Amino acid sequence: MQAVRQDILPPSGVEFATSLKLIPTTPSKDLSLRHEFVSRVLCNLVVARSNLLRIFEIREEPAPIQASVEEEREKRALVRKGTEAVEGEAAMDTQGDGFISIGKTIQKTDVQQATVTRMYFVREHKLHGTVTGLSGVKIISSLDDKLDRLLVSFKDAKIALLEWSDAVHDLVPVSIHTYERAPQLMSLTAPLFKSQLRVDPLSRCAALGLPNHSIAILPFYQSQAELDSIDLFGDPITNANSESATRDVPYSPSFILNFALQVDPGILTVIDFVFLPGFNNPTLAVLYQTEQTWTGRLNEFKDTSKLIIFTLDISNQSYPILAKVEGLPHDCMYMVPCTEFLVGGLVVVCGDAVVYVDSTRRVAVPVNGWGARISDLPFLPPVDANNAQVQKRELKLEGSRAAFIDDKTLFLILRDGTLYTVEVVAEGKTVTKLVMGTAPLAQTAIPAVIESI
Repeated sequence: MQAVRQDILPPSGVEFATSLKLIPTTPSKDLSLRHEFVSRVLCNLVVARSNLLRIFEIREEPAPIQASVEEEREKRALVRKGTEAVEGEAAMDTQGDGFISIGKTIQKTDVQQATVTRMYFVREHKLHGTVTGLSGVKIISSLDDKLDRLLVSFKDAKIALLEWSDAVHDLVPVSIHTYERAPQLMSLTAPLFKSQLRVDPLSRCAALGLPNHSIAILPFYQSQAELDSIDLFGDPITNANSESATRDVPYSPSFILNFALQVDPGILTVIDFVFLPGFNNPTLAVLYQTEQTWTGRLNEFKDTSKLIIFTLDISNQSYPILAKVEGLPHDCMYMVPCTEFLVGGLVVVCGDAVVYVDSTRRVAVPVNGWGARISDLPFLPPVDANNAQVQKRELKLEGSRAAFIDDKTLFLILRDGTLYTVEVVAEGKTVTKLVMGTAPLAQTAIPAVIESI
């Protein structure tokens, strides 16, 4: 049996995006500083929706000259050199008649030219599958060419590792990893499951969400020490070609991790999972529920969401648990890991509140009047940066997106494009409160994905 599929209209918009250093830039030595600056490439941006993938270049260029500035330059060009007007005297006419300017010294100062950032289209591809995640990753070959590789996950439980080839001026596959025959994909709920792709901040491994509280882990080699520790069974031919072969295959065998069987039996309904930065080994935070509930059953089951943080010891296949946090609101939606300034901390975005969580404390701020009604968390009163009491907000966080722009500032964009700031206030390394802006900072487009460049 064969199936024929045809796209009536191409996908519009963006659902997934990632920024990385994908395409090499080698400016010529013959170029002047001005031309080299004009061709300056900051990074590459890869976006995808459905089965369509696009690659862009982000360039920084001089700002276009305004019309008024151009007219002023043309007027000055008509005046002969050395006959410009001095302060306190009238300017000469275009024929050069009039007084003779006295000599004066013009001090040249370094003036920074205004710049603009622009996107340039590079390539477009129609893929054989629906994209469910994009991320950049560094492999051992990145130590030589200083370039990132692209990871693409698909709806049918596949991961493709791609890299840029100058020979064909396009993406070429390094490897394809498929898990569609895994036991987790044989369940009745598998067609309703949407896989998620997560990558360790140091590119030590990647994780793909699977049905039935499981993930597929793909480890990557990152140093020569990891290659030297590989057991090659004493084969001299294999030993001679080990380094080149491993650079062609820059990953170790992948495996499937079942949370309930191998980490903690209480992890049953996974809401979200993320990698945390700042740890020596890959560290994963999993947000889950042991008992599902809804608004009509809050009298019986309330604050059913939980969080667990554990380390991935891939070589020994062990997963020690670092922390457990219970009593989170039942309407938790997703997590945003903090930077290395707050190691082990993350922000949980709920439908009616924003909660900071680490191994020792929970700090929550409500965004409407429903937070205190549906949860027993000790919510902080809404205050501004000066600890002044502010009026209660009436916000809805369903469909929102959030990302950290620095160590303590979180941008929270609602589904209507309204942008609020959330400040993480800390005394040393201890978070004391969350301060949310009293008024929107800006109004932008409806958010689909947030990616820092």
